[in-house]
Amino acid sequence: MGPQGAASVPASGRYPEKPDVHLPLGEPAGLALLAEAAVRGWSDAWPSNALALAQGLLCISLFTACGLHVRYRFKAVRAASAEIAP
Repeated sequence: MGPQGAASVPASGRYPEKPDVHLPLGEPAGLALLAEAAVRGWSDAWPSNALALAQGLLCISLFTACGLHVRYRFKAVRAASAEIAP
């Protein structure tokens, strides 16, 4: 991290209005993993269904962690732009 912390000013001096944010469950692959985990969790036999449910919980926790990280970054950018604005 630079001297200004997590939200440093880009070289152009401006922040993008809507930065590109890609969350894992917003992608078709993430949704496919969650759907596969749900189907296997309720239809397979003992060892496989427990692992599938664990996979589903990991997908949901990754989605939550990414969402919280994006929130943190937006707050940091908002705070940094408030410091820069005259």
